[in-house]
Amino acid sequence: MKVGRSQSRNFAFNQLQHAIAAADYGSFRQAAVVLSIKQSTLSRSIRLLEDSFGTVIFERSAGGVRATPTGRTFLRTPAR
Repeated sequence: MKVGRSQSRNFAFNQLQHAIAAADYGSFRQAAVVLSIKQSTLSRSIRLLEDSFGTVIFERSAGGVRATPTGRTFLRTPAR
């Protein structure tokens, strides 16, 4: 199946939206609840975004997530 340019952009936009929500909430779980999606969907979306750009955007821990320095630059979010 061939994906058109608009579909590709829309998918990338969703990935970015997921990453911004995760950065805002400091949690994949909370971001997924706010976005009304499954946590696994959000996590996979962010992993694909990281793979696309070849860099880790979030430090993951049992206490939540925090944007890496590269992730903060990418997302343009302040340090927390």
